Amino acid sequence: MDVTFDSVTPTADDPVRVTFVANNMTDNIQVDILYYCPEHGWEVLQGEKISDNQVAAYFHAGSSVMALIYREKGATVGTSQVSPQTGVRSTWPIAVSAIFFVSFGIFALYKSKKA
Repeated sequence: MDVTFDSVTPTADDPVRVTFVANNMTDNIQVDILYYCPEHGWEVLQGEKISDNQVAAYFHAGSSVMALIYREKGATVGTSQVSPQTGVRSTWPIAVSAIFFVSFGIFALYKSKKA
């Protein structure tokens, strides 16, 4: 999403509090804001739970893009973890398949030379 500030300019000395609706937020979920700060680059702003479906954060720079981040409380942040969709996959099934097809190819070539 884009966050746009009209008639107010957030600064480090005078940040602007913005409230967001965060659907599906439970007691075990922390909602933070990923924000592209025009001055500092990408930042994660800590979300402050206001109600069952609202979270607020303080912005210290101008209008930019942002996204809500939903994570379980107690989950580690900033560590190198393997993503379940893009992580390292086991290579043994591919190796076994390759050995099978190479062996089959050698066998087929051997049989065709005998005939």
